[in-house]
Amino acid sequence: KKPRRFIVAVLSGLAILIASRQFIPFVDSILWQGFATNEFESAYGRIALLERQGENYIYENGRLTATSADTLSSEQIIHPIAWAHPTPKRILLIGGVFSGAIRDIQKHKVDKIVVPFPNKPLLKTGLSALSAVRNSVAKGNVIIVDNEARDVMLRDSTFDIIYLMPGVPSSGADNRFWTSEFFNIARSALDTNGIIAAALPVG
Repeated sequence: KKPRRFIVAVLSGLAILIASRQFIPFVDSILWQGFATNEFESAYGRIALLERQGENYIYENGRLTATSADTLSSEQIIHPIAWAHPTPKRILLIGGVFSGAIRDIQKHKVDKIVVPFPNKPLLKTGLSALSAVRNSVAKGNVIIVDNEARDVMLRDSTFDIIYLMPGVPSSGADNRFWTSEFFNIARSALDTNGIIAAALPVG
């Protein structure tokens, strides 16, 4: 009886999965009425690009990740920390790419901004939809690294400022940034007088 129940459970699960995937477009058509939508799957989850009246919105796994109207959310952490360092030249930016953080860091005449961003589909979507971000990344002092932040910090220990601006720690992709081990690695990646600045996520 147990093997039969197991088979029934597996088949039921597959049926639910297939039905849910077929049901998603119908639900989205109700939720996003009036929006032009482009949705696709990536290794990190479901990405949705929405557009209406010239504004673009990017959702990842149902959570708003970026909008072309967001121009202020990074200023409150970027500028005070940059002013606090005597000569900020080499910056590590973890998260915050779509909230204007790169543009705000560039206002301080830094030499290099290293940005770990292994989620290529999300990065490609953001650069295509957000012109301000695309223009900032195009400048010569920005280095996008297709690797995890932890690996970048283990190889480089000369950062003047590390900005930590990930999302809400509600998934494996984000909660790994909020561990004592991660902060110890970040501390070891700082140069003399280095600063770690963490933006506490809300939501």
